[in-house]
Amino acid sequence: MANIGVVGVALVATLTMNQLAMIVLTRILGPGDFGIYAVCLVFINLLALVSIFGLDSAVIHRQTDTDKAIETASTLRFLLSLLLAVLLFVLAPLIADMVGSRKLVTPLQVSSIAIVVAAFGFETSVRLSKDLLFKSVSMTRITNTAVWSVAALALAFLGFGFWSLLFACIAGLAATAVVLWIIRPWKIPHKIDSIIARELVRYAVFPLGVGVLGFLVWNVDKLAVGAILGSSALLGSYYIAFIYGTMIPNLFTGVTLTVMFPTFSKTQADLAGLRETYLKALKYLSHISIPAGIGLAVVSKTFILGVLGSDWSAAVAPLEIFSIVGILGSLTAPAASIFLATGNPDKMFRQTWVTAVIYFVCLVPAIFFGELVGVAALFLVAAIVSLVWVLSMVAEILRFSLADELGMLIVPTAASVVMAAVTFGVGTLMDVTMLSLGVQAMVAISTYFACVFLMTRGEIVKEAKDLFASARRRQRDD
Repeated sequence: MANIGVVGVALVATLTMNQLAMIVLTRILGPGDFGIYAVCLVFINLLALVSIFGLDSAVIHRQTDTDKAIETASTLRFLLSLLLAVLLFVLAPLIADMVGSRKLVTPLQVSSIAIVVAAFGFETSVRLSKDLLFKSVSMTRITNTAVWSVAALALAFLGFGFWSLLFACIAGLAATAVVLWIIRPWKIPHKIDSIIARELVRYAVFPLGVGVLGFLVWNVDKLAVGAILGSSALLGSYYIAFIYGTMIPNLFTGVTLTVMFPTFSKTQADLAGLRETYLKALKYLSHISIPAGIGLAVVSKTFILGVLGSDWSAAVAPLEIFSIVGILGSLTAPAASIFLATGNPDKMFRQTWVTAVIYFVCLVPAIFFGELVGVAALFLVAAIVSLVWVLSMVAEILRFSLADELGMLIVPTAASVVMAAVTFGVGTLMDVTMLSLGVQAMVAISTYFACVFLMTRGEIVKEAKDLFASARRRQRDD
């Protein structure tokens, strides 16, 4: 749990930095600029994910011949990234036609550079995670976000439009590769052990399938919204609502997968230890994600109109829904580490298939009949199904009841409901301004902590102190 504290603090810092930059960028750029960038980012992230091929999970889980396995995985990853980058460059005109915007051809071709750049440093990144050197891993995340934020802001002020976002993305990936080389010099991989490669691929198939299906569920909506509604401005508004609403699961998925999977893999035979750590992680995550998500839903209108501006008004309603989706997504994050560490990636794969089927069957009707709100509501339904399924499977694997997991959510949920009522009441008495947003935020935070303190009779304070003390000790050890 100390490792979660170390990485969590770093990721909260990067998130804060990124969101401050995003707020300024939305004031400079328009929804149309973000709409073009959203499409490019879908393909950058998808092809980068495919090029990883689940090899990182396979190597971290492996306990023998690790050096050969890492070198083999690094070579496979690099070759795949080159192949996929060429494929995107060639197919860019076809993709642009499918999405319905010829403006996307050149941006998509430039995006192929990012796929190759993202492959550099894979070897060092995997070694750091496998050796539980999470402080160094966190440094790379901070570097990426800091460089992206500074580059995007600078280029936007210079008038580069949507190109400022895309160039900043490539710059952030390049800076990450440089930092990884400084931490532990990497080289262009060139060796493949055929036996180990087959073993890695066999393990990686399920994590890859889960990753690709999950990615499509969370990203193909942007392509569909752009193609069906035919408006880059609407797509940009939808993208911003999606980004802010899902930043919670993105943050905590990063924390738990960065820390918990490698840690669980080293203690995969200790069922009691896994059970205790999982429940603690779920408890601590719920105390952050539930109030943050519900709080964001309450202040969505004030945030969008008061901070981003009236040009983004189409993002208000979908953001209210995505805020709840974000909560549900974050609560499934620890489960992914359990599935991988206990050698049950197939269970995660089956669950992802069920969610994907619901999503893909209903996506087009949702856009036609509900537009942006319809897609957000579809995500909410899929997230509810996914959470129930995931919690049930983890209970089966770790041999406890579903009630044990749900018990971790009672206090934060009850406190968040009270917080939401008080915050909403305060909001009705004020105009939609940045000042009212600040007041509502302070009221929400103070109300939530007061409720939790009363419900736990102060026990939560002691637990928080113990967690931070463990995090400081871990930092000193690193």
